[in-house]
Amino acid sequence: MYDYNFLGRNITFGGFYQNNGFDSYGINFKAPHLFSKKWGLAINHQNWKSEEPLYFGNNTANYLYNNISFEILGLHQINFKNQIDFGVNLFKEKYQYLSGATDSSIPQNLNLKKTLFKLVYSYDNLDYDFQYITGFKSILYAQYVITENDFQNSFHIFWNDFFISEKCGIMEILQTD
Repeated sequence: MYDYNFLGRNITFGGFYQNNGFDSYGINFKAPHLFSKKWGLAINHQNWKSEEPLYFGNNTANYLYNNISFEILGLHQINFKNQIDFGVNLFKEKYQYLSGATDSSIPQNLNLKKTLFKLVYSYDNLDYDFQYITGFKSILYAQYVITENDFQNSFHIFWNDFFISEKCGIMEILQTD
């Protein structure tokens, strides 16, 4: 459940609960204009649990995966079309053996502490005319994860989402052969 105009100030506040066999939840707060018209803040907390297979050799084992994270982001709107979000996410990953093959070299319980540095750059040149959307949007994600354990080195993550739209309404889509 989210409120996208909390206190009438363009603040997003809310959270979720999910049970996929395990209880998971998240709480999110985003105030893009908290400090000024161009500077804001986002704070997020998540406790995610799921059953995950881990593969080693030709064998597999199921583990309970638990990710507990706290994130704080600075938000800066450069201009109407360009925005940068940057910050840090401190998280713990926990693995607990549930079933499947075992190996003496692989622990049945593992607790890892990690730090993730995040940068998100958004370019939004979409034009909204009622139900019609035209234009281009790009969101670049760059992350650096620091981990100090025997099972994984620090690593980088990059990806980009592109959105391209021509002027097209729902009735035009339904009438197309």
